Amino acid sequence: MTLALQQDGTATRKAKRSNLSSARLRAAWLFLAPMMIALAAVAGWPLLRTIWLGFTDANLIDLSESQFIGFENYLAFYDGEAYGVLVDAEWWNAVWNTLWFSVISVGLETLFAHHCVDPECGIQGTRPCACCCSDPMGDPDNCFRQDVGLDASRPVWCD
Repeated sequence: MTLALQQDGTATRKAKRSNLSSARLRAAWLFLAPMMIALAAVAGWPLLRTIWLGFTDANLIDLSESQFIGFENYLAFYDGEAYGVLVDAEWWNAVWNTLWFSVISVGLETLFAHHCVDPECGIQGTRPCACCCSDPMGDPDNCFRQDVGLDASRPVWCD
């Protein structure tokens, strides 16, 4: 941190990035780059391909014969009737169920995460609640090992 003098005579602190913090930032990006490339390849490409296929008349048996049809899969009018996903009651029911499940599950997880703590980390709480909230995947094996005393050391997630 350096001090800078303003025109009115007051001093303000200006953050100055040191060589060490710049090197750490550069190293962090170098370590993250391969993972970001892999994530783009594994998750990004299939997602983009799926979106593209939604705008074609693709048949999964032979994708080479697909042609671009625009929004016809989503909404099309033939002989005064509307067709497509946007007018399909089953599709909207699936969307509603997905949203409902997401809101409820995320809400409950957030509620439990704020009220559950791990006593082995030196924080007050109850063991069954803490085990499910502290273990990122809710792994019952970790809870079992702790409860039967097979592993007397502190849980990994406390460190």
